[in-house]
Amino acid sequence: MKYIAYVRKSTDDKKHQVQSMPNQLDWVKSTAQDLDVELIKIFRDKKTAKKPGREGFNNMMEYIYSSPEPLGIICWKMSRLSRNPVDAGAISYALIEKKIKHIYAIDRQFREGDNQILLGVEFGAATQYSIDLASSVTFGMNKKLEKGYRPTLAPLGYLNDSGTVSGKRKIYKDPERFDMLHNAWKKLLTGAYSVEMIRRELNAIGFTNKKGRSLGKSYLYKMFTNTFYAGYYTWRGQVYEGKHTAMVSPAEFNHAQELLGRTNTTRPYKNEQLHSGIITCGECGYGITSEDHTKVIKATGKKKTFTYLRCTKKNKNITCEQKYLSLPKAEKQIHDLLSRLKLPEEFLDIFYDCYKYQQQQNAQSLGRKKTALRKKYNDSEAMRERLIDNLNKGVIDETQYTETMNRYKQKSLLLKQQLLRLEQGNTNWIEKLKDDFHFARTAVETYKNGTKNTKREILTCIGSNWTLKDKKLHAELFPPFLLFTKLHIFCNGKNPSLELSLRHSQTRQNGFLSTHSPVWWPSWEKVRTFYLSSNQV
Repeated sequence: MKYIAYVRKSTDDKKHQVQSMPNQLDWVKSTAQDLDVELIKIFRDKKTAKKPGREGFNNMMEYIYSSPEPLGIICWKMSRLSRNPVDAGAISYALIEKKIKHIYAIDRQFREGDNQILLGVEFGAATQYSIDLASSVTFGMNKKLEKGYRPTLAPLGYLNDSGTVSGKRKIYKDPERFDMLHNAWKKLLTGAYSVEMIRRELNAIGFTNKKGRSLGKSYLYKMFTNTFYAGYYTWRGQVYEGKHTAMVSPAEFNHAQELLGRTNTTRPYKNEQLHSGIITCGECGYGITSEDHTKVIKATGKKKTFTYLRCTKKNKNITCEQKYLSLPKAEKQIHDLLSRLKLPEEFLDIFYDCYKYQQQQNAQSLGRKKTALRKKYNDSEAMRERLIDNLNKGVIDETQYTETMNRYKQKSLLLKQQLLRLEQGNTNWIEKLKDDFHFARTAVETYKNGTKNTKREILTCIGSNWTLKDKKLHAELFPPFLLFTKLHIFCNGKNPSLELSLRHSQTRQNGFLSTHSPVWWPSWEKVRTFYLSSNQV
């Protein structure tokens, strides 16, 4: 009697392989020699046996039925042949039909005419093992979901906890990669860096993924669009709030999506020139680019290169009359603007006094805002409970339930983030103002000595909507920096009441800095609102 062999390795259970494919092949061949039988063919599969449809198994059964004589099968274990009742039935029926005369495994043998109950028990045990394994895996996944941890491999920047039992494993920060990727997110959010620029910077510092490979542009795009980094994720159609440490807030994540999906003609990613993508033409709205011109100096006869900023004038249907602006003159204008941001150190004391005063005045208003947000959050949670009841009562189907539940989960998550920002931001925004204050005091020197990317970051940090018109640069300064420029006017002894405020803390609420001042207090309110806004805290 001739024999065939069957070997199988389940590719979706790599960590729990009992016997690798090469080992099975070695065992099959040595067994054939020990039995002194002719091994005419070996069938292979790299697929789980939980479900019917394995190509190697199906080819083996066709071969068995097309054989003019009965065959024997050598396999390492019966569970290699089948873990489902359909394939088990095919083997059993082939034995009954005398197409298979002998099955030889490492711990079992079955022959034509043997008690089919024993064979059924053997295959039944293998099937039950698959069922129990699937239930155990599902149970472990559900446990992780309940605890707020995604039950799959953690994305780059995070690590899975493999030291505890299934269902209790957490996801924590990768000490080697988390901070570097967090910095990459920060660069993206400035609007001054393209994904390609970030990729090159990461690769330049030797950043690699878990397999030791440098990052590709497409990988970074996937990372910047993965909600896991904002603290939540979708699993089988449902949204879950994660317990892992988020790299960005949901609002910052949404802002990143806006930056990645820009469709205007001035997106800053296509050209890495200093001003390209940041400054637009004040007349036609198209981008500003820099252009080099080489001229011969008559006095020396030497060539010299001059750089100019000009409108790209991409639209041929629009006549743009704007002229060139030399780079030195543009840099001088930027230098003058950054100089107007610098204030004396004593202003920090004024800011802290005003902050404390405003805290007292806004205590009641803040309490009302918190109460309103908590009510909205509780209403959203109550709606989720009603959805569960409606699903159980059959009022809505599973599709309606999943879609509506996801909406309320996202709503609850955003409300929770708003409450957190309201409580944290109420105490933290003055520290943010302090950071920007010190940044503004050193901005001139930092810009002067900085790299191209550093200069781009400074320009995008202090304001937006930079335009060039009539050889003049304009920008919409963010509220803190706009406030600094307004206060700068009153420095150097030009305003006695302000000087008095600097010397005597008890008078800081008088004169220019009083709550009735049409210049100071509205600007101060805009600063506070700016820092408490979703993209800043």
